[in-house]
Amino acid sequence: MWVIKLPVRPIVRPADRPLYEKILAVLETFDPSIEALPGIADRDSRECLTAQLIESMRRRRFVVEYLRSAKLSDSCLVPATGKFDPIRGAILKSRDGELDEACWLVFLSVQFGYHRKRGWDLVSAFYGRDGGTKLWTWEEASRDLPGVRAWLDANRAQLSASGLAFGNHRKYESLSGSSGPGTGSVVSSYVGWVASAGHAGGRPEAVSAANGEEQFRLVFKAMKKVHRFGRIARFDYLTMLGKTGVFPALVPDSTYLANVSGPRAGASLLLDGGLKSQHSPRQLERRLVPIREAINVTNDVLEDALCNWQKSPTAFVPFRG
Repeated sequence: MWVIKLPVRPIVRPADRPLYEKILAVLETFDPSIEALPGIADRDSRECLTAQLIESMRRRRFVVEYLRSAKLSDSCLVPATGKFDPIRGAILKSRDGELDEACWLVFLSVQFGYHRKRGWDLVSAFYGRDGGTKLWTWEEASRDLPGVRAWLDANRAQLSASGLAFGNHRKYESLSGSSGPGTGSVVSSYVGWVASAGHAGGRPEAVSAANGEEQFRLVFKAMKKVHRFGRIARFDYLTMLGKTGVFPALVPDSTYLANVSGPRAGASLLLDGGLKSQHSPRQLERRLVPIREAINVTNDVLEDALCNWQKSPTAFVPFRG
């Protein structure tokens, strides 16, 4: 018996419906002399991309508009409570003016990642190194790198055996402290980079609304010194520093399509009708500019939406993690 699978129509929340219709109209009427947008020539694809844009905007708004102004519990900073959350913790530390610790928590959230099943458990296990009685805070870790490496080596087997794992973007990382390019090496190089440049390459007063994009570009390049912090890790780290309000003016100046497969495939599909394009990442980035401006979204929103859309271009799937 043949089963015909029909495209899944996006389910849009009532509150998002006006924005959904507005973005859909922009895509439907976009000037073909600028870009023909062959990847969304059919309505199913246009609706699917629009829904992914809404999803990405909602994820950004959750941090920027909700978490940053919400009353947050101190328990998000205590691993033993089971409520540990490095993003909420970074916001709390930022509010208290503890910018080094706020940046460190964002760094840890990226290095270990959010696991689809275990959440922040691996980050929590590292941060609360002795069951929560002593923590690997920025102050402790940055002044005792040999201790960090030794702790990782002593605990890596137990952590892995208990089912703790890196998030999707970091799934090829290692908990090794002293051998190879493991977490010990990543942490050590990060501490070294901060020692030479300062967190995020400068203090808040150096990141104004006028130069937030330029600062992003400069720090993104400078972070090449951090081991195994490639394009995705650096992009995630810097955009989260901006979203959490640690450096609120910090926003990506581009979609950064070089050395990343998902967003580049999405851009190629949208602009050239296929997952592979003859155009370079830089050319694709430039071609996305008028579309992003017409939709009126930030580069991180467009990057995230394109990445998720290309996985299922005509049938909407809300991807997580």
